[in-house]
Parts: sequence; C-alpha cells; structure tokens
Amino acid sequence: MRTYHLGDSFSKGFSSFNAVNDKVSKFLEFRERCSELEEDETFQQFVVYITFSTKDKSKWLYYSRAKMGEAESRLDKYLSVGFGGHVNQGDVEGSAHNRHAFVLAACREIAEEIPRLKETDIQSLAIKGWIRDISNPVGRVHLGIYIECCVSEASLLDLGFNVLPVESFDLFFHKFEGWSQIVLRKEGIVL
Repeated sequence: MRTYHLGDSFSKGFSSFNAVNDKVSKFLEFRERCSELEEDETFQQFVVYITFSTKDKSKWLYYSRAKMGEAESRLDKYLSVGFGGHVNQGDVEGSAHNRHAFVLAACREIAEEIPRLKETDIQSLAIKGWIRDISNPVGRVHLGIYIECCVSEASLLDLGFNVLPVESFDLFFHKFEGWSQIVLRKEGIVL
C-alpha cells in the first residue's frame, strides 16, 4: 500500500489534485498493510474514493457501510457515496506518474466492488482531487483520491445499489461519513 508522511502540508477538506500531488510524490513509500498503519497517524494510506452519479449530478449511488460488510468497522454507522479501496503496489508499478496509477487503482476497485458496471456504461472517469478528514481516527490515517465516475441514469439504476436524488441529500446529510460530506459539499450538492 502506498503511504505518505503528510505532516502539516494538507489540512482537512478538499484540495485540487495538482496542489497536493507535487508534495506527496516526494515522500511516497510502500508498506505492507498491517494493523499498526491503522493507528499510526504519522502516515496516511492512499485510498481511491470513487463516486457514481449521473453526468448532471441529479442522482448518486450510495450505500450503508454496515450492510456492505466493510472491513473498516469504525465506519459501520454511516452511509457513503464513495466506493474504492487502498492503492496497491501493482497499481503503481509501470505507471509513469501518480495520476495513471490512481486511475488503474480505480478501475481495479470498480471491477471488484461494482461488477455489474460495464466499461461501456461509463461516460466519464475523472480525478477531482484529494480528500482529508482529520475529525476521526479513520480519516487521520487515510488520504483519499476523489474520482468521479459518471454513468447514465439507466446504468446507475441497474447496478444494484441505492440511488438518492440530489434533492434528498439535505435530509440524510448527517448520516454520511466525513469523506462523503466533503465530496457532497465540494460538488455543491449540500452547502
């Protein structure tokens, strides 16, 4: 897994990809995934965090982390708009730069977590930026790479997950995990 000693270079919230990428590229290293990294706040583990929505952002996929059987039990009580997982060494090997490696990681995670999604269903896949949430222990040891995947409404409805129309997010916003809240604010879905 790719880790980074972050220090004070990135505070809570959202940052553009290029603003943080240049800083983190200098300090990357791989470490085997272990329980110590889940507690050591001096290192952040890279996680691709992929959202699925219609191109006009009127409908979003979401799920309950508890019902997904997530390995990360500290997030069980929350809803999420983000799918994905840790960036692996195999995602990075042979990649000329981080952007390519993160897209490879996203494609791998999409195939693992949303197998019903066909490549032809994807209208766009774009790295939007970095997410950091220091308000909880999980957020303090992970650094998210926010990737937006836009699909048609028909494809979104066929994936077997919950779909929430944008006008309903205000009602449920408090039930979403920190990274989801950061993304939804960044996208102007919730103020």
